[in-house]
Amino acid sequence: AAVKAMQEGGMEAELARSLKESGYHSVVLREACVGDKEDEPYAKWAAESLLSKQSKEFKITGMTGHVNGHYGTGTFEKSQADIVWERNA
Repeated sequence: AAVKAMQEGGMEAELARSLKESGYHSVVLREACVGDKEDEPYAKWAAESLLSKQSKEFKITGMTGHVNGHYGTGTFEKSQADIVWERNA
């Protein structure tokens, strides 16, 4: 199945999961890599989002770094709704 990449709110991940539940075994993200600076970060985000079995509702990584002042290290991950890709801005 093919799904358009970089949908608002990360909806491509939700659509891919629903396709999996419908019996599809693979998904192609159309226009995911076009040769710009967002190719690599998007590919990493997409792979994690599509392959992760973590709960979307309770996604909290370790809090120690945040408590110790290591801000900006991914302690509190952005929700999919917070991600805005420059390509789509």
